[in-house]
Amino acid sequence: MRIVNLIHALQELGHDVHFLHVTYTQGEPDAMRACWGKNFHEYHYRKPWQKYHWHGIPIPDRISRKILNFGWLHQRIDQMYDHGLDDHLLALQEEHSFDAVMVEYVFFSAALNVFPETVHKLIDTHDVYTDRHLMLSQNNMRVEWFFTIESEERKGLKRAHTVLAIQDEENRKLRQILKHSRPVFTVGHFLPPSPQAPPSQLKTLMIIGSGNSLNIRYFQEFIDNCWNPIFSKHPELRLKIVGSVCQNLKRTPGVELLGFVEKIEQTYADSDLVINPLLTGTGLKIKSLEAISYGRALLTTPIGLEGLEDADGKCAMLATTFKEMAQAIEQLLSTPQRLSAMSQAAAEYAGQYQTKQIQALQTALERQPRSA
Repeated sequence: MRIVNLIHALQELGHDVHFLHVTYTQGEPDAMRACWGKNFHEYHYRKPWQKYHWHGIPIPDRISRKILNFGWLHQRIDQMYDHGLDDHLLALQEEHSFDAVMVEYVFFSAALNVFPETVHKLIDTHDVYTDRHLMLSQNNMRVEWFFTIESEERKGLKRAHTVLAIQDEENRKLRQILKHSRPVFTVGHFLPPSPQAPPSQLKTLMIIGSGNSLNIRYFQEFIDNCWNPIFSKHPELRLKIVGSVCQNLKRTPGVELLGFVEKIEQTYADSDLVINPLLTGTGLKIKSLEAISYGRALLTTPIGLEGLEDADGKCAMLATTFKEMAQAIEQLLSTPQRLSAMSQAAAEYAGQYQTKQIQALQTALERQPRSA
């Protein structure tokens, strides 16, 4: 959703956008082809072989993966990059003479080396990956996805002329990693407001998320430590959980595990309050912004509101523990007028946020001078 809406924003700014899908993840090529037409390109990803060596001897992936899960190795910035992609990129550049190229995720930044310096090179970072494994291990979470060390992330970031951060705290971290050698712009998520009618009272709560380990842990902890005590006192309430996270949660009274839904707009319309219970994590919490864009009051943690801090007290309520979340829900049950006012404020906030991101993107696309 981040990538699709970013492309739509670029088109709204008047740019002719081509989209190259590298099949690191499969996606839906027919849908992408229907969306982008002649501007859709595809490259079939081939996994680089034997990423790690010990005294020149390659370590099998099944072993290195286990070592990585303990955080005893770090990943090199290019170890997932398929250099067979280079010739494909060169051919596209020769055919279309792009003025700018944007890479999604720093661990594919080697693609930028293919393009001449006359092309404006950008990285849309999504996340900061330096020492990401430490954050996970400190919270007793399984180390997963991509992580690296500062020198490796700097190597990838410096291939760009301009770097995009998804929220201000990550902007600060990326500037530090880069030692201020590249301009970094905060360009948050693009999500045009689509507000639903504000609720008159609190009857249905909603949580949405994918099946990653952070969501599984904190959604289940929310159910055990917040929802169950609330439901015991208010059995008329319902909690809807949406997304692939449902496959890993326990069946619980009052909880509807909806899984994948065709029309998310209707799910938001049928919900009165959205919960984001994450107590740790990185990046902009898109599920928090999505709730606000649909005109729904949000109950979350300081982590869940990173990048959206100015929404606190307007359309969002903050809680640092599950006990505080339960207290906030009780408060909204007794003051339904506040719930309605927060929903109306959410729609206004979403419109202002969207305008700000468009302006930031427009500025980032103007090539900036760099110091080193």
